[in-house]
Amino acid sequence: SHNTTATPFTAEISSNPSTYTADIPKREAIKAEFLHGYHAYKRDAWGYDDYHPITQRGSNGMGLSWTMIDSLSTLYIMNLTEDIQDS
Repeated sequence: SHNTTATPFTAEISSNPSTYTADIPKREAIKAEFLHGYHAYKRDAWGYDDYHPITQRGSNGMGLSWTMIDSLSTLYIMNLTEDIQDS
């Protein structure tokens, strides 16, 4: 039998991308939360691989600034060019 119960992962997706609309308040809230964490990393653990927000310290596993590198794609997608230049 076919399960017709809808879940968040089985919602119908439009085949026409022009019908998609941006949820601006949600987008800005996500951006603000990302920046909150990213700026805390810059303040407390710049150059370290990992950031520990409870202790507000960084640590190194390999010493390659992985958090900084990993953040670059998100900074790019969010068009945060000033922060990209700092990285």
